[in-house]
Amino acid sequence: MRRGWTTVVGSTVVAVLVAVLAAGCGTLRPAGSPGLGAPLGAPAAPVSTPAPTAPVTTPSVPSPAVRLTAAEAETAARAEAERLLTTVVWPHGSGRVDDPGRPELSGPGMGVPYTSSLIDITQYWTVPLSLDDTMTWFADNPPTGLTWSGATTGGTDWDTQRDVSWAAPGSPSWTWAGVGVRALATGTATTVIRVDGVATWLNPVPRVDDAAGPRLHVTVASGCPASDKDIVGVTNPGPPLTDALLPPGTPVGGLRCAYEGVNGHPYQLKTTTVLSAVDAAAIATAAAQLPLSHVDGGIYNCPMIDGSAAVIVLVYPDGRNVNLWLNQPCSAAVANGYITVDGTV
Repeated sequence: MRRGWTTVVGSTVVAVLVAVLAAGCGTLRPAGSPGLGAPLGAPAAPVSTPAPTAPVTTPSVPSPAVRLTAAEAETAARAEAERLLTTVVWPHGSGRVDDPGRPELSGPGMGVPYTSSLIDITQYWTVPLSLDDTMTWFADNPPTGLTWSGATTGGTDWDTQRDVSWAAPGSPSWTWAGVGVRALATGTATTVIRVDGVATWLNPVPRVDDAAGPRLHVTVASGCPASDKDIVGVTNPGPPLTDALLPPGTPVGGLRCAYEGVNGHPYQLKTTTVLSAVDAAAIATAAAQLPLSHVDGGIYNCPMIDGSAAVIVLVYPDGRNVNLWLNQPCSAAVANGYITVDGTV
């Protein structure tokens, strides 16, 4: 079975490459590493002009940073979760309390990503205000440096319980960082608060492309196969690509093979697009800047996934045809037969 990954919460860092599926070609902008709920920049407008005759500039690839170990990333994320709790501004007279044991406070406000990489540090506080006044306080005095990311808007528990959350920026060590508040009325002028500082540490070791099943290796000379039925990915002969999606250097052209999913004409070739040198170089630049780190043990769900996919072929000056496998529409996984970058960061 074809595999695709997407998380229920978070940003899709590979959107810059998935844009190729829709546009066929174009100048692509690499995405950054926004915090929880932050939107990605849209890709630049497609380019449909013929390939230029002038030389193509080598893609601008950032110098590789010193890679943290998983233990160091986890430690950094824990420190961030603890720091985030200190950003909460409390009303005068508030104080820390032990876990009150109320089932309504058994979980964090607004929920958290489900992953074994999650750091969740919980505190309990009492506030000498009514529930309405407490929520007004937080609206007027949000955690320092954070951005509002969600709140409850109604329900049967509206009179007794409210949730609100704020997002913090991500980093090379963590993602999905922020503060969640769950407020429970315990009297007309007293509210008990569960507050969670959360951050999800990133495993710096690239995820292995280990999908089991038949694979393709497409070349520009061979053209796009008529079907990708049962295909789970690509292969790339030559030096192993275990530390980057693509080899160094500038591709001089390429090919895009887009395939139907289970709808329409199942698994049949949908479009074939020849990539100019400009298009190929832009894709290589975007791929080189995608983070290879990932969260561990995530629970993923993609209701929209229909098995559609694409193969991107990039041709290098030495004649090597390097393949990338892209799942879509919402899984947004990019793999090269050795490693895979998914949409969990």
